[in-house]
Amino acid sequence: MDSRPNIQITKIDNTHIRVDGEPSIRQELSDYFTFPVPGAKFMPSVKNKYWDGNIRLYAQTTGKLYLGLYYALEQFAKDREYKIDGYQWETDLETPDFTDNLNMGFPLRDYQVEAVSRAIKYRRQLLVSPTASGKSAIIYCVARHFISIHKKRVLVIVPTTSLVTKLLSTTTAAAPRSKASMTKS
Repeated sequence: MDSRPNIQITKIDNTHIRVDGEPSIRQELSDYFTFPVPGAKFMPSVKNKYWDGNIRLYAQTTGKLYLGLYYALEQFAKDREYKIDGYQWETDLETPDFTDNLNMGFPLRDYQVEAVSRAIKYRRQLLVSPTASGKSAIIYCVARHFISIHKKRVLVIVPTTSLVTKLLSTTTAAAPRSKASMTKS
């Protein structure tokens, strides 16, 4: 029998999970997912002692935690040798296989495959990539994943219409039979 303390996870919705455990574990979680706001000591609410100046991402009373922090929760449990039971947030996709099967007419570079992997694995991911590094191909691969695997529609928002045109041309070059379309608003 495993004597490690358990952390029980339940999915609430697409934004939150409920993380339950012994009171001491809940307190540790609260401390782990709390951080100070820079410059908070100068804010009137802190000066007047209405607020302590900390942001708490784990609500100890309800057990709510943002789903996007699942992997940080896994690391928390691993570092303390806690066992996680219940909901598992994973993708069963092998990204290199997925990107190879897209038949885009050109191979993705290693850093593009890594970016696609991270975007799919963590689902909520900020990817920073320099000019001319193939961001359109990364966007295309991530969009294709959610369209083909999860049967979801994809909305890509860009600041200029020239970027929309470029992305649309990349998409149609990579997949001539795709149903990609552009709508101006």
